[in-house]
Amino acid sequence: VRLYPTLVLADTPLAELYRLGQYQPLDLERAVEWGVTAREKLQNARIPLARMGLHLSLDEKTRVKILAGPAHPAYGQMVKSRIIRKQIERIIEEMSLQNNAKVEFAVPSRWLSDFLGVKKQEFNYLVKRFNNLQLSWVVKPSSNTITISSSTACEELRVA
Repeated sequence: VRLYPTLVLADTPLAELYRLGQYQPLDLERAVEWGVTAREKLQNARIPLARMGLHLSLDEKTRVKILAGPAHPAYGQMVKSRIIRKQIERIIEEMSLQNNAKVEFAVPSRWLSDFLGVKKQEFNYLVKRFNNLQLSWVVKPSSNTITISSSTACEELRVA
């Protein structure tokens, strides 16, 4: 299965509907949330996902003119990062940590960009969301888990 958010491309019937105000595309944030839901449903149904997001050509001759919609070259990574962030949020909430507790994430190097998110936006979200905690991360040797630890608890998050 391949998932692509709907983009309004020039010289298409959808472009005409968009021009007339009869179609409004998703913004990028909403498209990421929809991608999270779709990816989780596919994973739960054991349906493999081959690709997320449209490959945006840099070649002027083959480039399609996008008029509107959630076009981003790292859309698939944004969805994956959001899924990881939501799982981490649930784990931290269940850990019932005290104010000012130190929480360290030990992240395998191959998952670091997915953990942090594009321009570190997912990690920065966690820092703001849990502003009563001291969050930090370190890179750990290859593994399939992110370790979330504090002085009172330690949890493992398996990354698929």
